[in-house]
Amino acid sequence: MRATNPRSNGTPYDKTSKKWNENEYNYVSHSERHETNSNCGEGRFQKVDSNSRPKIRDPESNTSACLPELYPKCWDRVANEIRNAAFFSTTVDLWPSRTTKPYISLPIHYIDDNWKLQIKSLQTSYFPDNHTREIIAVGLRGAFSSWGLKESCQVCMTTDSGSNMIKALELNKWTRLGCFRHRLHIAIGNVQNEPRVSRATEVCKKVVSTFSYSWKKQKVLTKCTG
Repeated sequence: MRATNPRSNGTPYDKTSKKWNENEYNYVSHSERHETNSNCGEGRFQKVDSNSRPKIRDPESNTSACLPELYPKCWDRVANEIRNAAFFSTTVDLWPSRTTKPYISLPIHYIDDNWKLQIKSLQTSYFPDNHTREIIAVGLRGAFSSWGLKESCQVCMTTDSGSNMIKALELNKWTRLGCFRHRLHIAIGNVQNEPRVSRATEVCKKVVSTFSYSWKKQKVLTKCTG
């Protein structure tokens, strides 16, 4: 008897329901972030997608047709939400894509009227200019202006330890908070360069490789460890 996929028997969501709208937004946002081909709804992708999301019927086979309509709705909704935040903090990061194109991201963190922590990724913008402190400072102020964010309401901005980013915040006279994960990564890298630690690491590697490539030694080790 041929097994059937139980998920394929689900009843599609009503197009006016909240669940449909949430999935439509997530689907289009995912396609945009991963630079999906404009005809991603066709052929093999459509078949795979229908199996992974059996209750969702894509409103358009061409996702590029959905983006112009969805984008302003999403922008207005997020702008209205963050406008009510009395105070907020932000995070900024400069990073390259898989095609080495430079981007700058700006998430915002705040507590809403129901005392729930909210995190919104406001924008990920193409940033082809030289990453000097002056250009970064102007770019960040421009992002704040486009979203109607008041600098006086910002508690702090979390950044990495890049000198250009640190100096950019100094130019804007913003309070900076160093990223703990980035500092931890630097600390671990510095520790590994310490002679005693590097020697211990090399010894451990040799011990592991010795037993990994010899089944006889593995057998002896098993007997010794009981």
